[in-house]
Formats: sequence, C-alpha cells, structure tokens
Amino acid sequence: MNADVFLDKADAVATATAVKSGKITATVAVSAALERIAVADRAFNCFTNVMAESAIADAEKFDRNSCKSLDKCA
Repeated sequence: MNADVFLDKADAVATATAVKSGKITATVAVSAALERIAVADRAFNCFTNVMAESAIADAEKFDRNSCKSLDKCA
C-alpha cells in the first residue's frame, strides 16, 4: 500500500483501522497529518500551536508498544 496516497484520502476511522491492522505505522500516519497541517497552515494560517515533536514521540512509543503486544517486532 502506498501510504501517501492512502492517507491523502483516508478519514480518521480509516487511518486508525490501517494503523491497528499494521498496514501503516502510527508514525507514518502522524507524519502525514503533520505534513497536511503544514500545507493548510501556509494557506490559511489556521494553527496556533502544533506540537509536532510530541506527536511524533507519542506515535513512535505507540508503534513500539503495539509491535511488542502484537508480537510483530523485527
């Protein structure tokens, strides 16, 4: 699956389902969302506080923990 193409069209439920099933990682999903925020903010100046570093750190932690709980670690 090309994550970029999927995430451009996916809503929150589809994204969560893809993460839960292991089709994409939470880190990929969060990174894509942050990229869309950056684009929208340039056009509309609509975000006052984007906590990108925290969001990425939380996604990485989620990925590590879900990998262990699903026994999918490399």
